[in-house]
This record gives sequence, structure tokens and C-alpha cells, in this order.
Amino acid sequence: MKKYLIIISLLLSITMVYGQAPQLINYQGKLDSSGVPISGTRNLTFAISSDTASLTVALWTETQNNVTITNGIFNVLLGSVTPFPGTLFTNPGERFIGVKVGTATEMKPRLKITSVAYSLRANQADDVADNVVTSTKILDGAVTAADLATNSVTTVKITDNNITSAKIAAGAVGTTQIADNAVTSAKILDGTVAAADLASNSVTTAKIADNNVTAAKIADEPGVSNTYGTSSVNIPLSQVIAVDSVDITIPASGYVVVTTGGYLLITHINGTETRIAASISRIRGDISTVSYTAGSVPSVIATSVWRYPCTTSKMYSETGGTIRYYLNATSSGGTSAQTNIVYSYIRAVYYPTLYGTLSKDSEVHQGVGTYQYLDPSGDINK
Repeated sequence: MKKYLIIISLLLSITMVYGQAPQLINYQGKLDSSGVPISGTRNLTFAISSDTASLTVALWTETQNNVTITNGIFNVLLGSVTPFPGTLFTNPGERFIGVKVGTATEMKPRLKITSVAYSLRANQADDVADNVVTSTKILDGAVTAADLATNSVTTVKITDNNITSAKIAAGAVGTTQIADNAVTSAKILDGTVAAADLASNSVTTAKIADNNVTAAKIADEPGVSNTYGTSSVNIPLSQVIAVDSVDITIPASGYVVVTTGGYLLITHINGTETRIAASISRIRGDISTVSYTAGSVPSVIATSVWRYPCTTSKMYSETGGTIRYYLNATSSGGTSAQTNIVYSYIRAVYYPTLYGTLSKDSEVHQGVGTYQYLDPSGDINK
């Protein structure tokens, strides 16, 4: 029987292939026979046991056929023929490796496997106790997104001022994410605050820059229209004429107060009462008895010329648009009597809001008139 001497170098270079690929141990040795290095091929059997006794049942064994040997040196990958069982290096106790050539007996002594081989299990999570991998054990930059569990990054894990806009998903910042009083002027894009964003009564005087409110910005503002006559208008006896008129355009529903006035000029003839009346109306040639101004010279007064001021007004409820109001007048008296209105005016003022109560009907809400006559002494009375 040939005697073999093997000088073994366990190069436990572990092939750390994840998934289902086997893990291997690089095993190198030198084999000679009677001091002469062997060259050629041999069948080599390797066995791993729990002690050095040759009778111990092997925990793992494999035979590699036709192993190339050059000047006594051979290299094999243990586990490439028969994979290592999962418990080979996890169960307690030491491990020893034995080698035999062909059908020869196993060479002695068995060699102890050092801790390097046990690192075959280092990549398996079930060999790592819970809570033993500390921050110092983890290589900087080694934790990737795939290593992080869902919802594992909490507020306390994020360093202050490290969330940039690129990290925030579109639509992720809602009302509840914004602290009270946190949105300053600098955070609001110029020109993006619309009318819908303003709360009721939020625009106070202090918020409006001086000289920035134009007429177009004032809704339903009051307005006035006025005409004024400089000539004398004769009022024919027993006829109704339009002395003057005024147009006003109002932007919306509201109220129009129409006021008219002037001087009544009466040429009176003794023996017949001379009368003149004037009123405001939307209708040309209409004399309203609700609101009018009138003057009268009794028949007993001597033939003479009288002149005195008069005025009247009406208030209308209007729905908007352009409206025309007339100053209408009529007179009566003797055949030689004459009546005139001089320096007449008619003024319409629009008010968008009512601050009190209304009376009368929907058209004529208020009427104020004067009636003047002369007593025999020549004094003017009201």
C-alpha cells in the first residue's frame, strides 16, 4: 500500500453567492509518495467530522474524481460536488477535515477547521441575533432604499432642514401640513391671490394704497345729472309744456331723487286770478298732483308783475339704465295775463342704497311742493 503525505493549506476563500447558489471552500494541498511529489490525476475524498477520531461518522463528505496534481500541488473547491448542509457550521462543536486518496485509508491527522470557514454562515440572517447590528457595524453608505422597510423613516430620523423641494411629491403639502401663521408674503407667488382667496371684510383702509381706488372700482356709486336754463320760458295759458328735462344713466337698481326749481314770473291782470303750476314727471306734458309747485295772484290784486322762487322734488325707484325726467308747467288767468319760468333747473341724483324706510307707491315715493299766493296787502305768503 502506498503511503501518501499531504501538506494541506485550507484557503477558506468563501464564494459568497447569494440566493440558492452553494457556498464553497477553496482547499489547497501538497501530495507526495515516499517523499516524491505526485503529478497526474487522482480521486480525492474529503470528509468533515466533529472530532479527530477516524471512526466518527462524517457530517459531510464528497469525492472529487480526476483531480489534477502538478508537482504535488492540487486545488479543489469543497462543496462543488456535494453541497454543505445548512447546519454544518451552525451546530455547536469544532469541525475537522480528513482526506484520502483513491481507496487508500484516510490520512492522519485530521486538520481542524478554523473560524474562517464558519463565516460561510455570516451572510445568513438566522445566525445574527436580534438587535446586535449597531450603527458602527454598518458601512457608511451601505444602506440603500431597498434595505428600508415601509414607513421606517420617521420625523426623528430626518435631520432638520434636509427636506428639499425635490423630495416632496406634487400635492403632498396640504392645509394640515402648514403651521398656523407660517405662510408669509415671501411664500406667496406675486399675482396669485385671487378674489376667492380673500375673506369677507379683509380689505381694510390700511390695505389700500393711496390714490389707487378708481371710479371703476366703486360699485354702484352715487351720481348726479343736472341741467340749467338761463332764458325765460313762457307758459301759454291753459296749456302744458315741458320747460326742461334731464337724462341720467344709472349702473344698477337704486333710487333717483329729482329736484327742480327756478323763478315764477307772473304778469297779473286785475279782476282775474292768475295761476301757474309746475311738476316733475317721466312723461312729457304731464302735471302730477302728488308733487308740484304752484303760484297764484288773487283777482283783487291790481295789475302788476310778480316774481318769486319755487322748488319741488320727487324720489323714484329705478332698475337701472338711462331715464329722462321732465319739468312740466301750465298756467291760467286773464286774457292779457302772462306767466314765465326763468332760471329753471332740473337735477337727478342716483343713490344705490336706501338707509331708511319708504312710503308712497313704487314710482313716486316722496313729493315736496309749494303753493304761494299774494294777499291784498302785497305780501308773499306760503
